[in-house]
Amino acid sequence: MKRIAVFGYGIIGFLLFHTSLLYFIGFIANLSFLPKTIDSGEAGAPLPALLLNSVFIVLFGLQHSIMARPKFKRWWANFLSEAIERTSYVVLASLLILMLSWHWQPLPTVVWRVTAPAGYWLLFGLFWCGWIFAMFASGLIDLFDLIGLCQVYAYWKDLYPVTGQGRYVFPSARTADRPMSDNAILSAMRRMGIEKEEMSGHGFRAMARTILDEVLGFRPDFIEHQLAHAVKDPNGRAYNRTAHLPERRAMMQSWADYLDKLRAGAEMIPFRKAA
Repeated sequence: MKRIAVFGYGIIGFLLFHTSLLYFIGFIANLSFLPKTIDSGEAGAPLPALLLNSVFIVLFGLQHSIMARPKFKRWWANFLSEAIERTSYVVLASLLILMLSWHWQPLPTVVWRVTAPAGYWLLFGLFWCGWIFAMFASGLIDLFDLIGLCQVYAYWKDLYPVTGQGRYVFPSARTADRPMSDNAILSAMRRMGIEKEEMSGHGFRAMARTILDEVLGFRPDFIEHQLAHAVKDPNGRAYNRTAHLPERRAMMQSWADYLDKLRAGAEMIPFRKAA
Protein backbone atom coordinates (compact mmCIF):
# COMPACT_ATOMS: atom_id res chain seq x y z
CA MET A 1 0.00 0.00 0.00
CA LYS A 2 2.83 2.41 0.84
CA ARG A 3 4.50 1.72 -2.49
CA ILE A 4 1.25 2.50 -4.34
CA ALA A 5 0.78 5.71 -2.34
CA VAL A 6 4.32 6.91 -3.09
CA PHE A 7 3.99 6.22 -6.81
CA GLY A 8 0.52 7.83 -6.92
CA TYR A 9 1.90 10.89 -5.14
CA GLY A 10 4.61 11.13 -7.80
CA ILE A 11 2.01 10.99 -10.58
CA ILE A 12 0.00 13.73 -8.85
CA GLY A 13 3.13 15.89 -8.62
CA PHE A 14 3.89 15.29 -12.29
CA LEU A 15 0.38 16.31 -13.40
CA LEU A 16 0.23 19.27 -11.02
CA PHE A 17 3.56 20.57 -12.31
CA HIS A 18 2.39 20.61 -15.93
CA THR A 19 -1.06 21.96 -15.04
CA SER A 20 0.37 24.88 -13.08
CA LEU A 21 2.98 25.62 -15.75
CA LEU A 22 0.46 25.68 -18.60
CA TYR A 23 -1.99 27.75 -16.59
CA PHE A 24 0.72 30.24 -15.63
CA ILE A 25 1.69 30.67 -19.29
CA GLY A 26 -1.93 31.44 -20.15
CA PHE A 27 -2.21 33.69 -17.07
CA ILE A 28 0.74 35.82 -18.22
CA ALA A 29 -0.48 35.76 -21.84
CA ASN A 30 -3.85 37.11 -20.65
CA LEU A 31 -5.80 34.42 -22.52
CA SER A 32 -9.46 35.38 -22.29
CA PHE A 33 -10.87 31.85 -21.93
CA LEU A 34 -9.12 31.32 -18.59
CA PRO A 35 -11.10 32.08 -15.41
CA LYS A 36 -8.33 34.35 -14.10
CA THR A 37 -5.53 36.19 -15.89
CA ILE A 38 -3.03 38.88 -14.99
CA ASP A 39 -5.41 41.70 -16.05
CA SER A 40 -8.79 40.16 -15.19
CA GLY A 41 -10.77 40.73 -12.02
CA GLU A 42 -11.89 43.84 -10.17
CA ALA A 43 -9.08 46.28 -9.57
CA GLY A 44 -8.61 47.56 -6.05
CA ALA A 45 -6.53 50.25 -4.43
CA PRO A 46 -2.92 50.27 -5.73
CA LEU A 47 -1.11 49.79 -2.40
CA PRO A 48 -3.09 46.74 -1.14
CA ALA A 49 -2.86 45.16 -4.59
CA LEU A 50 0.91 45.64 -4.69
CA LEU A 51 1.33 44.26 -1.18
CA LEU A 52 -0.78 41.17 -1.84
CA ASN A 53 0.93 40.42 -5.15
CA SER A 54 4.35 40.93 -3.55
CA VAL A 55 3.50 38.50 -0.73
CA PHE A 56 2.79 35.66 -3.18
CA ILE A 57 5.90 36.43 -5.23
CA VAL A 58 8.07 36.41 -2.08
CA LEU A 59 6.46 33.18 -0.84
CA PHE A 60 7.23 31.46 -4.14
CA GLY A 61 10.81 32.74 -4.09
CA LEU A 62 11.41 31.64 -0.49
CA GLN A 63 9.99 28.17 -1.10
CA HIS A 64 11.96 27.81 -4.30
CA SER A 65 15.22 28.80 -2.61
CA ILE A 66 15.02 27.51 0.98
CA MET A 67 13.76 24.03 0.11
CA ALA A 68 16.64 23.61 -2.36
CA ARG A 69 19.28 24.22 0.31
CA PRO A 70 21.27 21.17 1.49
CA LYS A 71 20.70 22.04 5.18
CA PHE A 72 16.93 22.13 4.69
CA LYS A 73 17.02 18.85 2.78
CA ARG A 74 18.92 17.17 5.61
CA TRP A 75 16.41 18.49 8.16
CA TRP A 76 13.42 17.54 6.02
CA ALA A 77 14.77 14.00 5.58
CA ASN A 78 13.93 13.38 9.25
CA PHE A 79 10.22 13.61 8.42
CA LEU A 80 9.94 12.74 4.74
CA SER A 81 11.03 9.77 2.67
CA GLU A 82 13.79 10.59 0.19
CA ALA A 83 11.69 9.01 -2.55
CA ILE A 84 9.13 11.83 -2.36
CA GLU A 85 11.43 14.72 -1.41
CA ARG A 86 11.67 16.06 -4.96
CA THR A 87 7.96 15.48 -5.66
CA SER A 88 7.02 17.40 -2.49
CA TYR A 89 9.19 20.31 -3.61
CA VAL A 90 7.44 20.33 -6.99
CA VAL A 91 3.95 20.03 -5.46
CA LEU A 92 4.46 23.00 -3.13
CA ALA A 93 5.99 25.13 -5.90
CA SER A 94 3.09 24.28 -8.24
CA LEU A 95 0.47 25.10 -5.60
CA LEU A 96 2.10 28.46 -4.92
CA ILE A 97 2.09 29.27 -8.65
CA LEU A 98 -1.63 28.46 -8.83
CA MET A 99 -2.35 30.51 -5.70
CA LEU A 100 -0.40 33.45 -7.12
CA SER A 101 -2.32 33.24 -10.38
CA TRP A 102 -5.73 32.91 -8.72
CA HIS A 103 -5.30 35.66 -6.08
CA TRP A 104 -3.42 38.13 -8.28
CA GLN A 105 -4.86 41.65 -7.95
CA PRO A 106 -4.85 43.86 -11.07
CA LEU A 107 -3.86 47.51 -10.64
CA PRO A 108 -6.47 50.24 -11.26
CA THR A 109 -4.18 52.10 -13.68
CA VAL A 110 -2.26 51.00 -16.77
CA VAL A 111 1.45 50.65 -15.95
CA TRP A 112 2.65 50.33 -19.53
CA ARG A 113 1.15 49.50 -22.92
CA VAL A 114 2.50 49.01 -26.43
CA THR A 115 0.07 50.25 -29.08
CA ALA A 116 2.25 50.19 -32.19
CA PRO A 117 1.50 46.98 -34.18
CA ALA A 118 5.17 46.27 -34.85
CA GLY A 119 6.09 46.56 -31.18
CA TYR A 120 3.09 44.52 -30.09
CA TRP A 121 3.82 41.61 -32.41
CA LEU A 122 7.53 41.75 -31.58
CA LEU A 123 6.80 41.37 -27.86
CA PHE A 124 4.15 38.75 -28.59
CA GLY A 125 6.64 36.71 -30.63
CA LEU A 126 9.41 37.04 -28.03
CA PHE A 127 7.00 35.90 -25.31
CA TRP A 128 6.05 32.67 -27.07
CA CYS A 129 9.58 32.05 -28.37
CA GLY A 130 10.81 32.25 -24.81
CA TRP A 131 8.37 29.59 -23.60
CA ILE A 132 9.07 27.38 -26.63
CA PHE A 133 12.79 27.64 -25.93
CA ALA A 134 12.17 26.75 -22.27
CA MET A 135 10.22 23.66 -23.34
CA PHE A 136 13.00 22.70 -25.75
CA ALA A 137 15.65 23.20 -23.05
CA SER A 138 13.71 20.98 -20.65
CA GLY A 139 14.06 18.18 -23.19
CA LEU A 140 17.84 18.40 -22.89
CA ILE A 141 17.76 17.40 -19.22
CA ASP A 142 16.14 14.54 -17.37
CA LEU A 143 12.82 16.26 -16.68
CA PHE A 144 11.35 13.16 -15.02
CA ASP A 145 14.22 13.19 -12.53
CA LEU A 146 13.90 16.95 -12.01
CA ILE A 147 10.25 16.75 -10.95
CA GLY A 148 10.65 13.58 -8.89
CA LEU A 149 9.03 10.93 -11.07
CA CYS A 150 12.26 8.92 -11.44
CA GLN A 151 12.65 8.75 -7.67
CA VAL A 152 9.17 7.40 -6.97
CA TYR A 153 9.48 4.95 -9.85
CA ALA A 154 12.80 3.68 -8.47
CA TYR A 155 11.12 3.23 -5.09
CA TRP A 156 8.28 1.34 -6.78
CA LYS A 157 10.40 -0.89 -8.98
CA ASP A 158 13.81 -1.37 -7.38
CA LEU A 159 14.08 -0.17 -3.80
CA TYR A 160 10.86 -1.54 -2.33
CA PRO A 161 11.74 -5.26 -2.72
CA VAL A 162 15.03 -4.54 -0.91
CA THR A 163 13.92 -2.16 1.83
CA GLY A 164 10.37 -3.47 2.42
CA GLN A 165 8.48 -0.87 4.45
CA GLY A 166 11.62 0.99 5.52
CA ARG A 167 13.63 3.85 4.05
CA TYR A 168 17.05 2.23 4.22
CA VAL A 169 18.71 -0.69 2.49
CA PHE A 170 20.87 -1.19 5.61
CA PRO A 171 18.72 -0.16 8.58
CA SER A 172 19.72 -0.14 12.21
CA ALA A 173 19.30 -3.41 14.09
CA ARG A 174 17.15 -1.57 16.65
CA THR A 175 14.85 0.45 14.40
CA ALA A 176 14.08 0.72 10.68
CA ASP A 177 13.84 4.52 10.99
CA ARG A 178 17.62 4.97 11.15
CA PRO A 179 20.47 3.67 8.99
CA MET A 180 23.11 1.25 10.22
CA SER A 181 25.47 3.06 12.59
CA ASP A 182 29.24 3.41 12.36
CA ASN A 183 29.61 1.18 15.42
CA ALA A 184 27.66 -1.61 13.70
CA ILE A 185 30.06 -1.45 10.74
CA LEU A 186 33.10 -1.44 13.02
CA SER A 187 31.75 -4.40 15.02
CA ALA A 188 31.20 -6.38 11.80
CA MET A 189 34.77 -5.63 10.73
CA ARG A 190 36.16 -6.80 14.07
CA ARG A 191 34.21 -10.06 13.81
CA MET A 192 35.81 -10.59 10.39
CA GLY A 193 39.24 -10.16 11.95
CA ILE A 194 39.93 -6.65 10.62
CA GLU A 195 41.54 -4.65 13.42
CA LYS A 196 41.13 -0.91 13.85
CA GLU A 197 44.79 -0.32 12.99
CA GLU A 198 44.20 -1.99 9.62
CA MET A 199 40.96 -0.44 8.33
CA SER A 200 38.05 1.76 9.42
CA GLY A 201 34.53 2.06 8.07
CA HIS A 202 35.36 5.40 6.49
CA GLY A 203 38.45 3.83 4.96
CA PHE A 204 36.23 1.65 2.78
CA ARG A 205 34.59 4.80 1.39
CA ALA A 206 37.99 6.31 0.60
CA MET A 207 39.11 3.07 -1.03
CA ALA A 208 35.95 2.89 -3.16
CA ARG A 209 36.36 6.55 -4.14
CA THR A 210 39.89 5.88 -5.37
CA ILE A 211 39.17 2.64 -7.24
CA LEU A 212 36.01 3.93 -8.92
CA ASP A 213 38.01 6.85 -10.27
CA GLU A 214 41.45 5.42 -11.06
CA VAL A 215 40.65 1.77 -11.86
CA LEU A 216 37.07 1.72 -13.14
CA GLY A 217 37.22 5.16 -14.75
CA PHE A 218 33.97 6.75 -13.57
CA ARG A 219 33.41 10.48 -13.49
CA PRO A 220 34.24 12.11 -10.13
CA ASP A 221 30.85 13.87 -9.90
CA PHE A 222 29.04 10.50 -10.20
CA ILE A 223 31.20 9.16 -7.35
CA GLU A 224 30.68 12.23 -5.16
CA HIS A 225 26.91 11.99 -5.62
CA GLN A 226 27.00 8.33 -4.61
CA LEU A 227 29.03 9.14 -1.50
CA ALA A 228 26.49 11.88 -0.60
CA HIS A 229 29.15 14.56 -0.85
CA ALA A 230 28.45 18.13 -1.92
CA VAL A 231 29.29 18.40 -5.62
CA LYS A 232 30.94 21.66 -6.66
CA ASP A 233 29.00 23.61 -9.23
CA PRO A 234 29.80 27.01 -10.77
CA ASN A 235 26.14 28.04 -10.48
CA GLY A 236 25.82 27.07 -6.83
CA ARG A 237 24.64 23.90 -5.15
CA ALA A 238 21.14 25.26 -4.54
CA TYR A 239 20.43 25.15 -8.29
CA ASN A 240 22.11 21.83 -9.00
CA ARG A 241 19.29 19.31 -9.33
CA THR A 242 21.32 16.55 -10.96
CA ALA A 243 21.21 13.05 -9.48
CA HIS A 244 22.63 10.91 -12.35
CA LEU A 245 20.67 7.88 -11.16
CA PRO A 246 21.09 5.73 -14.33
CA GLU A 247 24.83 6.41 -14.41
CA ARG A 248 25.19 5.69 -10.69
CA ARG A 249 23.31 2.39 -11.06
CA ALA A 250 25.73 1.36 -13.80
CA MET A 251 28.65 2.47 -11.65
CA MET A 252 27.52 0.49 -8.59
CA GLN A 253 26.93 -2.59 -10.75
CA SER A 254 30.47 -2.24 -12.06
CA TRP A 255 31.72 -1.87 -8.48
CA ALA A 256 29.83 -5.02 -7.43
CA ASP A 257 31.29 -6.92 -10.40
CA TYR A 258 34.77 -5.72 -9.44
CA LEU A 259 34.33 -6.97 -5.86
CA ASP A 260 33.03 -10.33 -7.14
CA LYS A 261 36.17 -10.70 -9.22
CA LEU A 262 38.33 -9.97 -6.18
CA ARG A 263 36.44 -12.56 -4.15
CA ALA A 264 36.85 -15.15 -6.90
CA GLY A 265 40.57 -14.57 -7.04
CA ALA A 266 43.10 -12.23 -8.53
CA GLU A 267 42.98 -11.75 -12.29
CA MET A 268 46.17 -13.11 -13.85
CA ILE A 269 47.74 -10.96 -16.56
CA PRO A 270 50.13 -12.99 -18.77
CA PHE A 271 53.46 -11.45 -19.75
CA ARG A 272 55.15 -12.22 -23.01
CA LYS A 273 58.54 -13.84 -22.80
CA ALA A 274 61.52 -11.68 -23.51
CA ALA A 275 62.98 -12.16 -26.96
